[in-house]
Amino acid sequence: MVQTMGLEFAANLPGAHLDNALAESRYSKDVNAIFAEADQRAKQKTPPTLKKGGKRPTRKQRQKNEQKRQEDLKRIGNNESENINVTADGQLSPCLRDALRRFFPPVHFGGRSYSPVDEARFKSGIDPVYNTYQSNKAVTTGVYDIQYDPKLVKLSGGDFEDLKTIVEEVSHGEQFLHLWAALGHGYGFAKREWQTRYLIAGTKAWWKTGEGYKNEIEKEAKNRVVDILQPIQANDKDMMLCGFSLNGYLGRPDW
Repeated sequence: MVQTMGLEFAANLPGAHLDNALAESRYSKDVNAIFAEADQRAKQKTPPTLKKGGKRPTRKQRQKNEQKRQEDLKRIGNNESENINVTADGQLSPCLRDALRRFFPPVHFGGRSYSPVDEARFKSGIDPVYNTYQSNKAVTTGVYDIQYDPKLVKLSGGDFEDLKTIVEEVSHGEQFLHLWAALGHGYGFAKREWQTRYLIAGTKAWWKTGEGYKNEIEKEAKNRVVDILQPIQANDKDMMLCGFSLNGYLGRPDW
């Protein structure tokens, strides 16, 4: 199908497998390095001498390290923050998770429960392969791998379009969890199967509408956005949800 549709089409779909070769190459290098290190240790006649611990950092160094830590926490999301509207470590803010959790029932498999809202992990930056011919706000390749463009999407409060994008990607995470549960294999296997199925759905949509994005997987997620945000929008007098505006248009896909 990729040969038929061309790399231009395949590169625009989150289902493309263009990152598999890189992952396998890195894995091989890591394995070879481990065996080489083990072989080197086996050749040593005596065990290596452990170095003594370094000097205790000075007060000035400790202050500098703490300042850097605080900057890092601010950059990636501070899970020590008391602000319930702030995202932390790739998770949505506590406020937004509490608000959305009732719309996303947990998925049970493998002896435990997976919440689409609580398991969702957002990662800043989108793999360039997905933006070769179009600019994406977000791409979900697994519930723990929701890539987003921080210039286009705000996770800690923003406008209604930001909120719609977040809910749509969590809906994709929910779709992924149901697939993972049905497969009964590991996360990596489920990611590959998810990408394959998205590619198939995108190919069908391409033949039908000329746009691979207008597929059944996207349609289902976009309808979930309306089902979830419409009652929230209608019942909230302040028109705000966890720092996000509720003023905006909601519409179902027309394909």
